[in-house]
Amino acid sequence: MFLDAPKEEIGAPRFLARYASGRRFDRYAGIGFTDFLVRISRILLRRSRSARGAGLAVLDVLPPARRFLAHRMISALARYPDAARALSRCGNSKIRR
Repeated sequence: MFLDAPKEEIGAPRFLARYASGRRFDRYAGIGFTDFLVRISRILLRRSRSARGAGLAVLDVLPPARRFLAHRMISALARYPDAARALSRCGNSKIRR
């Protein structure tokens, strides 16, 4: 559109109206897509939160499973000391007891 228009016409009310009309679909498509992403992520987060809560509840009632998981996590951090350092820099090193 800009390449086809003479320089004098760019910025004129008629040109701007044509440009806005041509961009209308793109604008609404972008708004719709963004809204879709927000809605779908909200649904997925709600489901993952429920699954995470259920998993933690299982670990509460099965201490052997909790110990197994804790041992796996600690040994994984021992195998990858760079990961442990990165986590401590992110502020994730504080573990609630």
